[in-house]
Amino acid sequence: MKAAAARRLETAKAEAAAVTLGLPLEIDPHSALLGEVHRAAGVVAWLTLQVQELSPADVVWGTTKETEGYGGPNGSEFSSTEKAAAVSLWVKLLGEWSDRLARVAKAAIDAGVSERLVKLEERKGEMIAQLLADVID
Repeated sequence: MKAAAARRLETAKAEAAAVTLGLPLEIDPHSALLGEVHRAAGVVAWLTLQVQELSPADVVWGTTKETEGYGGPNGSEFSSTEKAAAVSLWVKLLGEWSDRLARVAKAAIDAGVSERLVKLEERKGEMIAQLLADVID
């Protein structure tokens, strides 16, 4: 009885994780690489907008820690903010995702994704030409 309950609990946890993380999909490697290039490019574009909204001072200076609570003199409420010279998290993320985009783009190029897309487009053109020829005949 306990073993069955434990299995049900583990199954429920696995199903919840699958919903959160996504379910496996059958996809060819070329499509997966191209999809990752597109996704990374979208994230880079969004992060670029976030960085562009920063003031010049916010790019290299910002809050590193904020604390609020009770425990000041006589148990009173307090807050403190620490600021330091540091590159903004937005700038760091933009750099990391730009690097990721460059890596996946290179992987896609090395895998011949562009050539494969050209071949697919050529094949589509041939099919359309054949269809038109059949219609005309």
